[in-house]
Formats: sequence, C-alpha cells, structure tokens
Amino acid sequence: MSNEFVDAIKRMRGAIASAPNEESKKDSIDSLFEFAELNEKFVFKQGKLPSELTHANMIALKINDEYVYSANWNKCVTIMLIEIAKGGKDILSLNEKHLNVAQGKYYKIDIPDTNKSFQGLSRKYAGPIITNLAIRFKINVELAFIWEMNKKAVHGGKLGKIVVTNP
Repeated sequence: MSNEFVDAIKRMRGAIASAPNEESKKDSIDSLFEFAELNEKFVFKQGKLPSELTHANMIALKINDEYVYSANWNKCVTIMLIEIAKGGKDILSLNEKHLNVAQGKYYKIDIPDTNKSFQGLSRKYAGPIITNLAIRFKINVELAFIWEMNKKAVHGGKLGKIVVTNP
C-alpha cells in the first residue's frame, strides 16, 4: 500500500475532526466505510475477524447506527458496555476473556453512568471482544480500520472493515 493511500486516510480522518457540522462528519465517516468495502477480502462480517489486529488502528465507527467520532478500540468497548448496562445486564459478570471490569474507578477507563471501570484493551483482544459482545447483546457495530505501515502488521497499509448486524 502506498504512502499516498495512507496519507489520504489520514486526511479523511482529519476531515471528520474538523468538519463544520454533524452532517459533514457523518458524510466523511460514510466515505471511509465505502472505501473499506472496496476490497472484499478485508471485510469481516457476523463474528469473522482478521487473524491479527495488533497493528490496526480504528478509523471509523457506528454503533446501533449512531456515529462515533474520534473512534478507537477502547472507546468502542466503553460505548458497548454502556449499552449493555442500559439493557439491565450486570457488566461485572460478562465473562469475556481479557475484559476486566470492576466496581468504581479501579481501572483506567471509566464507564460513564455505571460507577464501573475497565482495564484498557490491546488491539489484539479488542476485535474479538467487540464482536462477541455485539453478537451476545444484539448490538449493531460497523467499524473500519487500517493496518499500520509496519513490517509486523499482517496486511500493512490495508484497509479493513468489521460488521455485526443483528435482527
């Protein structure tokens, strides 16, 4: 993948951050999602995941059709935990491997409106946790990511997309 492509993605992310209004932000995010759809090899649906996300950065996110700005893996998990808690489920008893949730401000990342917190996740574990939670709790998730231009990244510079939709 060329540096021009990576620069174009960075400019698109910058357009989201500096968009003058909500509609422009949504249009920019939708453009990233469309861009991510171009290579079907890297579109993962209904719980399927790439072999490795360690060197992948989230660049666009929608949860239950709500656009999320300045998206990252931990922000996605935080929003999902809030949704699960609103649904009446005790998020302390989720039993998700590598997802540590505690009462109060014990961990680094506060979960608003719940008096709970969770330990931040590495990108390696965030993808599986996001898809598992989305399927278990019927949360629709659409996210686009890009693998870093890094020789350790499985698909350096490639754009990917993860989609979980529930009936």
